[in-house]
Amino acid sequence: MTEHEPSEITQYFKGPFYDYMPRWYSEVGMKIVQTMMINSILPYVTLTVGFAIPALKRALDNKFSGDIYKTKKTSMALYKALYSGANYVIHFKYSGLLNITFITMMYGVGMPILFPLAAFNFFNQWLCERIIVSYQVQQPPIMDDKLTVNCVEMMYFSPLFLLINGYWMLSNPQIFNNEWDFIADSEHTMKSTHFLKLTPGHASPMLIMGGSAVFIIAFTKIFKEQLAGWGFALQKKEIKVDEDLPNFFKTIRLNQADEIVLEEENMKKHYLLQINDPDTVEQLDSTKMPKKAMMGTPWYTVLSNSQYQNHFNYIGAFIDEREKLIEDGLADDCDEHGNMNERTKRNRCSQSDMVMVLLNLAVIPDSVVKKIDFEENWQSRFKENMKLYQDSWKGKF
Repeated sequence: MTEHEPSEITQYFKGPFYDYMPRWYSEVGMKIVQTMMINSILPYVTLTVGFAIPALKRALDNKFSGDIYKTKKTSMALYKALYSGANYVIHFKYSGLLNITFITMMYGVGMPILFPLAAFNFFNQWLCERIIVSYQVQQPPIMDDKLTVNCVEMMYFSPLFLLINGYWMLSNPQIFNNEWDFIADSEHTMKSTHFLKLTPGHASPMLIMGGSAVFIIAFTKIFKEQLAGWGFALQKKEIKVDEDLPNFFKTIRLNQADEIVLEEENMKKHYLLQINDPDTVEQLDSTKMPKKAMMGTPWYTVLSNSQYQNHFNYIGAFIDEREKLIEDGLADDCDEHGNMNERTKRNRCSQSDMVMVLLNLAVIPDSVVKKIDFEENWQSRFKENMKLYQDSWKGKF
């Protein structure tokens, strides 16, 4: 980058430019600015596509009738996926912010137009992301601040790029001192006479601040514990804050309590299974409307995640008339009014109950598990086997 002959390091860089010379700005720098300008309007493209593509898919699904109840989907999970929106890829958004920040800091001193472009880009992302989260994607999961903290910690190093690379741009002798060197022909690039000089100049403040920043960061990292012991740094001590939260069972919403209570009743009634602690179920069954409700789901179970529910085609017992939302592929027995009889309802509900049974094999006796076949009317045979096991257990003791 700085000498005529390649060194052990620079020999691996095959670019045509030895430094930030005028031709670099017209060829490479212009491409960077163009890319930043394109990136600044991409949020609106993403926003438009996010509305247009799902609308087109839904129109094709209902044959442009506008009737949301008319569909070609063969399962509730596919229908919900069509109308629920995509997942919010927040990690992709963070990577875009880091990319814009570091490119702006890296080349902003030599090309100041990058700073307003970055601000324009951030504003467009802020505006479009609010609309996307509100109207296009599924509700993002509630996460802690670890991802945000990691992103901010990485941004701490962006000013180093501004200071160090900014110094190198400002100290370029070809631009600021009109220095030059001979070239063999027009196909070659002028050699650089740019070296690190400690003599005072217009770029010296950048070098001093950059060197000081590197020294301070390295010093605080190496002597972190000693500085904390001497009182020159903040200790990372967990601060316990009394949030004045009520008892856990007093923060559960009624629909959250029903997820456990009704599913437990269904398992006990039709499969003779007891999955949860009876005292817990009883306390949840007596839950009242909370004054301070818990946000998100309070249950650390697989089926509390809506994505797993869709993948497993699971519709819980806490959903009224769920048999109408389940299709098992078997012939339905209905009366003259089109109402399904109890046998058909149980066959349909057993499709979702199968998921609950498989996820709780640990509480099912091995002798019963070995007899599960999941053929038609498997739930009745499962219940009989559980009854036989219970009777044999009582006979032993």
